[in-house]
Amino acid sequence: MLEWFVIILMLIHPAYYGHRMPANFNPQPGVVYTFDDGYEDFYTKAYPLIIKNKAYGMVAVITSRNDDKHINAEQIREMDRAGIIIASHTETHRDLTKLSDKEIEWELQTSKEKLEKIVGHKIDIIVYPYGAYNDKVISIAKKVGYKYGITTHPYTKGLFEIGRIPLEQEVKNDSTRCYQLCEKYYYLTR
Repeated sequence: MLEWFVIILMLIHPAYYGHRMPANFNPQPGVVYTFDDGYEDFYTKAYPLIIKNKAYGMVAVITSRNDDKHINAEQIREMDRAGIIIASHTETHRDLTKLSDKEIEWELQTSKEKLEKIVGHKIDIIVYPYGAYNDKVISIAKKVGYKYGITTHPYTKGLFEIGRIPLEQEVKNDSTRCYQLCEKYYYLTR
């Protein structure tokens, strides 16, 4: 069972996938199921449903978490090859708005480099821990090479302020309900 998770829906925009568009991608508004923190349950429960239903999914990985509760490099590589978007959720999941410029850059750059080494291509997306960001965080994210920033707000202001609609309250600590909702929302958006 997931100890902590967020399930979120957001509109697909063709630019969001960039050069990594799946071969069968149909660039229309739709839904991307995004999961933060890279828990093992994403790999064992949500990932199979996303693939089975030919939906779009994203997992935001905290790269310092190397234990049996989180996904590993082999799983990340497999999911990337299957079309799951791999995003950075920083190295240690600290609130970036409370860090120095040097610490922010380290969090963003370290995570990006580790993930790029695993998947063998650029990682373009930062999912801000706690949804927290400011102009300084956005500036440093751009500097280290990210193209998109995702928050937890339900509105989008730009490429570094992409909003999401959380379903967390409906499913917190109930992984069965979580995955039932994934299937429910998938069918409503097709």
